[in-house]
Amino acid sequence: MPGTYALTTVAKCNAYLNLTGTDDSLIDRLIDVATARIERYCGRQFMSRAYTSWLDGTGANAMFLPNYPIVSV
Repeated sequence: MPGTYALTTVAKCNAYLNLTGTDDSLIDRLIDVATARIERYCGRQFMSRAYTSWLDGTGANAMFLPNYPIVSV
């Protein structure tokens, strides 16, 4: 779903760039593309999402999970 995990909003972009009368749907698409590129470059997702993972522990005291931070288990 576009915009669900966007790192900013159209209103914030318009205010920061002092834009009026712009095509908000274009700004929204650009935010989605920028968010996807930032997350891909950093190798992680910044907004909270639900994940389901099955991991096999090694018997150590710590387990490194692929998605962080963990909000709930």
